[in-house]
Amino acid sequence: SGDASPVTPAPSSAGKKWCVPKADVDGGALQKNIDYVCSSGVDCSPIQPGGACFQPSTVKSHAAYAMNAYFQSAGRHDFNCDFAGTGVMTATDPSEDLLWLSFLG
Repeated sequence: SGDASPVTPAPSSAGKKWCVPKADVDGGALQKNIDYVCSSGVDCSPIQPGGACFQPSTVKSHAAYAMNAYFQSAGRHDFNCDFAGTGVMTATDPSEDLLWLSFLG
C-alpha cells in the first residue's frame, strides 16, 4: 500500500508514454484542449477532414490525437499532459484503441 515504485510497462512499449483524455471528460472540455493545442503550433492537419486521423470523427478521438501530439512535442513531461485535469498518462499506444473505435463507430 505504501509502495510508490512505478509500474513497468510492457516490453513493446518500454519507455514510451502517451497522453490521452480521461474517460469521464465532457466534449466541451475536450474541444477546448483541441483548440488550445491546434493554436499552439502543433500540426493538427491529421485530424482535419481528409486527414489520416480524422476517422473516427469524434471529439474524443480528435482530442486524443491533439493532446498526445502536444505532449510529445512539448518534451514528454507528465505536466504536459495535465490539460486542467482532463489528461492522463498511459503506456498503451492510443492509436491501437482508436483503430478499434473506428470499427465500432
